Amino acid sequence: MMNTVIKLFSNVFTLPMKIVVTIVSILGISVFFVDLPAGFHFTFVDERYMEDVIALYRKEMPELANVAYMRKAMDYGLIGVFHGDELAGFMGVHEGGSGSMGMLEVKDCYKRKGLGSALEKAVINMQLERGKIPYGEIFIDNTASLKLQEHVGLTIGDRLTYWFYK
Repeated sequence: MMNTVIKLFSNVFTLPMKIVVTIVSILGISVFFVDLPAGFHFTFVDERYMEDVIALYRKEMPELANVAYMRKAMDYGLIGVFHGDELAGFMGVHEGGSGSMGMLEVKDCYKRKGLGSALEKAVINMQLERGKIPYGEIFIDNTASLKLQEHVGLTIGDRLTYWFYK
Protein backbone atom coordinates (compact mmCIF):
# COMPACT_ATOMS: atom_id res chain seq x y z
CA MET A 1 0.00 0.00 0.00
CA MET A 2 2.72 2.47 1.00
CA ASN A 3 4.63 1.91 -2.26
CA THR A 4 1.43 2.50 -4.23
CA VAL A 5 0.82 5.81 -2.43
CA ILE A 6 4.43 6.91 -2.98
CA LYS A 7 4.23 6.03 -6.68
CA LEU A 8 0.91 7.86 -7.06
CA PHE A 9 2.16 11.04 -5.42
CA SER A 10 5.52 10.86 -7.18
CA ASN A 11 3.72 10.77 -10.53
CA VAL A 12 1.45 13.70 -9.60
CA PHE A 13 4.02 15.87 -7.83
CA THR A 14 7.56 16.50 -8.98
CA LEU A 15 8.56 17.46 -5.46
CA PRO A 16 10.99 15.68 -3.16
CA MET A 17 9.11 13.68 -0.54
CA LYS A 18 9.96 12.46 2.97
CA ILE A 19 8.00 9.78 4.79
CA VAL A 20 7.69 10.09 8.53
CA VAL A 21 6.02 8.19 11.33
CA THR A 22 4.32 10.07 14.15
CA ILE A 23 5.57 9.51 17.69
CA VAL A 24 3.14 10.24 20.51
CA SER A 25 4.20 10.65 24.11
CA ILE A 26 2.82 8.58 26.94
CA LEU A 27 -0.45 10.18 27.95
CA GLY A 28 -1.25 10.72 31.61
CA ILE A 29 2.32 11.13 32.84
CA SER A 30 2.89 14.35 34.76
CA VAL A 31 6.62 14.77 34.16
CA PHE A 32 9.66 12.64 33.51
CA PHE A 33 12.55 12.44 35.94
CA VAL A 34 15.56 13.73 34.01
CA ASP A 35 19.04 12.64 35.00
CA LEU A 36 22.21 14.07 33.46
CA PRO A 37 25.76 12.74 33.81
CA ALA A 38 28.09 14.61 36.17
CA GLY A 39 29.42 17.85 34.68
CA PHE A 40 26.42 18.45 32.38
CA HIS A 41 23.55 20.91 32.84
CA PHE A 42 20.51 22.20 30.97
CA THR A 43 19.84 25.78 29.98
CA PHE A 44 17.94 27.45 27.18
CA VAL A 45 20.04 28.09 24.10
CA ASP A 46 20.32 31.72 23.01
CA GLU A 47 21.85 33.69 20.13
CA ARG A 48 25.40 33.22 21.45
CA TYR A 49 25.22 29.62 20.25
CA MET A 50 23.53 30.25 16.90
CA GLU A 51 26.56 29.24 14.84
CA ASP A 52 26.94 25.94 16.74
CA VAL A 53 23.21 25.18 16.48
CA ILE A 54 23.11 25.77 12.73
CA ALA A 55 26.29 23.73 12.15
CA LEU A 56 24.87 20.77 14.09
CA TYR A 57 21.40 20.93 12.57
CA ARG A 58 22.67 21.35 9.02
CA LYS A 59 23.60 17.64 8.97
CA GLU A 60 19.99 16.49 9.38
CA MET A 61 17.76 19.27 8.06
CA PRO A 62 19.75 21.70 5.93
CA GLU A 63 16.57 23.41 4.70
CA LEU A 64 15.74 24.47 8.29
CA ALA A 65 19.28 25.19 9.47
CA ASN A 66 19.11 28.96 9.18
CA VAL A 67 19.11 31.93 11.53
CA ALA A 68 15.42 32.81 11.03
CA TYR A 69 14.15 29.28 11.80
CA MET A 70 16.49 28.71 14.72
CA ARG A 71 15.73 32.12 16.22
CA LYS A 72 12.04 31.13 16.34
CA ALA A 73 13.00 27.85 18.01
CA MET A 74 15.12 29.74 20.55
CA ASP A 75 12.28 32.18 21.22
CA TYR A 76 9.97 29.28 21.98
CA GLY A 77 12.53 27.38 24.04
CA LEU A 78 15.42 25.47 22.53
CA ILE A 79 16.80 23.41 25.41
CA GLY A 80 20.54 22.90 25.42
CA VAL A 81 22.66 20.47 27.36
CA PHE A 82 26.06 21.90 28.19
CA HIS A 83 29.34 20.50 29.43
CA GLY A 84 30.76 23.53 31.16
CA ASP A 85 30.24 26.34 28.66
CA GLU A 86 30.28 24.04 25.62
CA LEU A 87 27.01 23.21 23.89
CA ALA A 88 26.89 19.40 23.76
CA GLY A 89 23.43 19.11 22.20
CA PHE A 90 19.95 20.60 21.94
CA MET A 91 16.31 19.87 21.27
CA GLY A 92 13.23 22.02 20.83
CA VAL A 93 9.80 22.35 19.34
CA HIS A 94 8.96 23.12 15.71
CA GLU A 95 6.57 25.72 14.35
CA GLY A 96 6.06 28.03 17.28
CA GLY A 97 5.27 25.44 19.88
CA SER A 98 2.46 23.40 18.37
CA GLY A 99 3.91 20.48 20.27
CA SER A 100 5.94 18.84 17.50
CA MET A 101 9.20 17.99 19.20
CA GLY A 102 12.34 17.79 17.15
CA MET A 103 15.68 19.25 16.26
CA LEU A 104 17.41 16.74 18.54
CA GLU A 105 21.14 16.97 17.97
CA VAL A 106 24.07 15.82 20.09
CA LYS A 107 27.69 16.40 19.10
CA ASP A 108 29.46 13.18 18.15
CA CYS A 109 31.95 13.43 21.01
CA TYR A 110 29.06 13.46 23.54
CA LYS A 111 26.95 10.63 22.10
CA ARG A 112 26.23 7.44 24.07
CA LYS A 113 26.07 9.34 27.39
CA GLY A 114 22.28 9.50 27.70
CA LEU A 115 22.08 13.14 26.58
CA GLY A 116 19.57 12.47 23.78
CA SER A 117 17.06 10.79 26.08
CA ALA A 118 17.63 13.47 28.74
CA LEU A 119 16.93 16.22 26.19
CA GLU A 120 13.84 14.41 24.93
CA LYS A 121 12.47 14.07 28.47
CA ALA A 122 13.22 17.74 29.22
CA VAL A 123 11.33 18.88 26.10
CA ILE A 124 8.42 16.57 26.92
CA ASN A 125 8.30 18.10 30.41
CA MET A 126 8.39 21.61 28.94
CA GLN A 127 5.50 20.83 26.62
CA LEU A 128 3.44 19.15 29.34
CA GLU A 129 3.95 22.18 31.59
CA ARG A 130 2.60 24.32 28.72
CA GLY A 131 -0.50 22.13 28.41
CA LYS A 132 0.61 20.62 25.08
CA ILE A 133 0.56 16.97 24.04
CA PRO A 134 4.16 16.28 23.08
CA TYR A 135 4.65 14.46 19.82
CA GLY A 136 7.20 14.24 17.06
CA GLU A 137 7.61 13.04 13.52
CA ILE A 138 10.57 10.82 12.72
CA PHE A 139 11.82 9.82 9.27
CA ILE A 140 11.04 6.12 8.89
CA ASP A 141 14.66 5.33 8.01
CA ASN A 142 16.02 7.03 11.16
CA THR A 143 16.40 3.86 13.21
CA ALA A 144 18.53 5.50 15.91
CA SER A 145 15.80 8.06 16.61
CA LEU A 146 13.05 5.44 16.54
CA LYS A 147 14.99 3.35 19.09
CA LEU A 148 15.45 6.45 21.26
CA GLN A 149 11.70 7.13 21.23
CA GLU A 150 11.00 3.58 22.41
CA HIS A 151 13.76 3.81 25.03
CA VAL A 152 12.20 6.97 26.47
CA GLY A 153 8.83 5.20 26.56
CA LEU A 154 7.01 6.93 23.73
CA THR A 155 4.48 5.21 21.50
CA ILE A 156 5.20 4.89 17.80
CA GLY A 157 2.12 5.50 15.69
CA ASP A 158 0.99 3.00 13.08
CA ARG A 159 0.17 5.56 10.37
CA LEU A 160 2.60 7.38 8.13
CA THR A 161 2.72 11.05 7.25
CA TYR A 162 4.01 12.22 3.88
CA TRP A 163 5.89 15.52 3.61
CA PHE A 164 6.24 17.17 0.22
CA TYR A 165 8.84 19.87 -0.41
CA LYS A 166 9.12 22.46 -3.13
